Amino acid sequence: MTDDPIPRRQYYLTRNAVTEVPQGYRCVELDTWNVVCDDSFTVLPVLADGRRIGIVFGTVLDVESRRSGDEIRLGDDLADPIVDAFEDVLRGLLGRYVGLLDADGVHRVYPDSAAALPVVYHKDEPVVAASPLAIPSVSHARDFRADLFEAVRWPLISRGCNTWVPGKLTYYRGVERLLPNHYLDLKRWEAVRYWPRDGQRDDAANGGSADEEIQTVVETLQHLFDRIASVYRRPAMPLTAGKDSRLLLAVARELVEDGTVSLYTFGGSDYEVDPHIARRIASDHRLDWRPLRIVEATTSEQKAWLRATGCTVSSAIREIHPTLRSLDADVQIGGLGGEIARGYFWRESDRAETEIDPVELLFRFSKPPHPELISSLEAWYEGVGHLDTYTMLDLAYQEHRLGCWAGPQHLGLPPGLDYIRPLWYRPIIESMHRLPPEMRRADEFPTRIVETCWPELNDYPYNSFTDWKGYWKTARRGVKGAATTVSNPRMAAYYLSRKYVSRDGVDAVVATLRERT
Repeated sequence: MTDDPIPRRQYYLTRNAVTEVPQGYRCVELDTWNVVCDDSFTVLPVLADGRRIGIVFGTVLDVESRRSGDEIRLGDDLADPIVDAFEDVLRGLLGRYVGLLDADGVHRVYPDSAAALPVVYHKDEPVVAASPLAIPSVSHARDFRADLFEAVRWPLISRGCNTWVPGKLTYYRGVERLLPNHYLDLKRWEAVRYWPRDGQRDDAANGGSADEEIQTVVETLQHLFDRIASVYRRPAMPLTAGKDSRLLLAVARELVEDGTVSLYTFGGSDYEVDPHIARRIASDHRLDWRPLRIVEATTSEQKAWLRATGCTVSSAIREIHPTLRSLDADVQIGGLGGEIARGYFWRESDRAETEIDPVELLFRFSKPPHPELISSLEAWYEGVGHLDTYTMLDLAYQEHRLGCWAGPQHLGLPPGLDYIRPLWYRPIIESMHRLPPEMRRADEFPTRIVETCWPELNDYPYNSFTDWKGYWKTARRGVKGAATTVSNPRMAAYYLSRKYVSRDGVDAVVATLRERT
């Protein structure tokens, strides 16, 4: 045990004897495994044929009503193998959770579809945990890799705050990350891809029927909101000027109009586009909405945030996360994940057969061509090389951007309420993968859902003001960009080189970095 205390609302999994359980935690035994997890976590045994085959723990919302009391029962006469049945259970859950399968000689750990309750592991211990510092033997002072941290963050125009690291890498020696759509084989301590399988989805290159997928998503989301409203007493949902929050608002129309789900927005200035649009929507439709006064994190709170998240989330949420403490709710419903439906990493010139290598993908991630990042993505490519380019890029978003950035940030959010992301529900992700490419390029998915559920909401602009303030925003952005160029010419030069550099120049940089390492 090191001097670094385990952060709140995390866990670790070990076969070693647990001699000390941290305050606010409990230890749950499963055969030869010990799960030390936060007291607030739900822990559900999974039973098949009357025997326990595993557990699911975290924030667990049973969408398909398989839960019976404090356990999940698969039935006494399974038609499918244990592994398939267990994975099917996970597919029908919503929330932030980890599944541990331990039956018939199979020992596996599964994260949820976006790793909102992350899984990292240390092969040599061996221990699985939510973050590196949740592993008892890991020390920040000894194991943190400042060299990699600086290499990843310094070149980016984000005040050096875009620190998420793709692939299996973490900033701690010996600790690797398990990406979404993979399980960890606890016999070999190796990550294995299990989704997508053949027959589980249509290729994104071909797409499905847009009308059918839209209808499926609408019905599924409405069911999810009904389940959320039946479990929680005070659900709250952010309303911004963006498309995904408007999508969720439209789907949850009945629950929002009757006040079951309340709305809020960070900040209240009418010179900020989010409260500007949210205030008008709420006023016009008489919705329960309020602005939240932004509370900035102290230096110590930001330090605690970085350590809780494994130092992979240094963006704006780190600075303002205490704002959520004033939210009068027991669950926060967020819109992260809709980017899969808009081909976030696609480029206009991309086609199903376009060849994209790890260096190009790092460019799309806005990451430097560091040799360790390249090697990490080369290993990831081995599992997706047979897929069309569209599907590969969408998996890159789900697994690297969500799994390595969006998921870990939940470890730093204030305790006291749950965090649920409906668009991360596995069947929703599957539907987004099946949308036709032309719909995704045009970013029509959210507006089509709004048109289906609450068409008047499409009358308000997206990410834009309704009046002259749009010109103010453009002018302010220009001044801010000029100030950045003057104050940090190195950063500005790097941005321009990334935007206009030739591929030969990129290859030369990579070769130089390889020589130096």
